[in-house]
Amino acid sequence: MIDIEKVRLWSVEFIVQNPIEYFPIPARIVMERETAGYQILGTRPPLNQYLHGGQLTITLSGKGQFHAKNFSHTLLPGDAFLYRIADPDVSYYSPPDAREPWSFLWVHFDGMAAEKLITDLNRRYGYLFDVSENKELLNMLQHYQSWTGKTFFLHSLEAASAFCEIH
Repeated sequence: MIDIEKVRLWSVEFIVQNPIEYFPIPARIVMERETAGYQILGTRPPLNQYLHGGQLTITLSGKGQFHAKNFSHTLLPGDAFLYRIADPDVSYYSPPDAREPWSFLWVHFDGMAAEKLITDLNRRYGYLFDVSENKELLNMLQHYQSWTGKTFFLHSLEAASAFCEIH
């Protein structure tokens, strides 16, 4: 069992007032540091039956391993992956022989619209993205660390704008 308090370095929550039905909703940004043996397996059901959407995960330091269908990729700093929550084809983990912790940021997008959009993006472009040159995105996401433990209340257009900035 993962001790969330030890691995979750910081997190920020978002609550969207009057969300736009057909637009992904940013729900939280989290930074984690995982050690050898950490794994999220694709065959798991959502932790909560009402949890829908997807997640963008960006490696900041160390190494992770990503697996989708018959494809594996070693995640290095600047590598990102986007997937639908509980996608049975997706697993990711910190390799058992990892010598340093795997640090990464993840952004959860809530809602059925997020699931549909991410499924389409995965089908068209795959799961992996290189964001190492996108310093603006990385700085924006890491800036939320100064708001650790806070909840942001966003109007629907603010939420849509936040999604567009992250995406």
